[in-house]
Amino acid sequence: MDEDEIAPVPVIPVIFFGDELDQQWTGRLIVTTESGTTYFIDASRNRLQRVRGSEMPDDPEVGFPSRLRRDGDELVLLRIVHLELGQRAVFDLEPLGDPTQVSFTRRTTTYVTSIRELGSVPDEEEQ
Repeated sequence: MDEDEIAPVPVIPVIFFGDELDQQWTGRLIVTTESGTTYFIDASRNRLQRVRGSEMPDDPEVGFPSRLRRDGDELVLLRIVHLELGQRAVFDLEPLGDPTQVSFTRRTTTYVTSIRELGSVPDEEEQ
């Protein structure tokens, strides 16, 4: 292979939540994107936390991770619009602006490089 040639990389969906989202799904995920940003999702509590990447990505085509409102805060997750390995994830969140003007905030990520499902969170009664 010529060094200027780009080798194909297989993209295999691990989890796809689009129109087929099971409303009863209550798992926990860690989603990492090409910018190095990590999203912690707890569907049982309808929460999403974005932790901004802190290093410049290796790929010169990918910019330094953006600073977004309420980074690091746990936000109400209204809907997972799309989540698939190798594609951009799309999340609908609680309104981050004036709630009299907007009904939700949509966040679209850089390309998803990793999706890991975590074990369930024990109920408070079980602890």
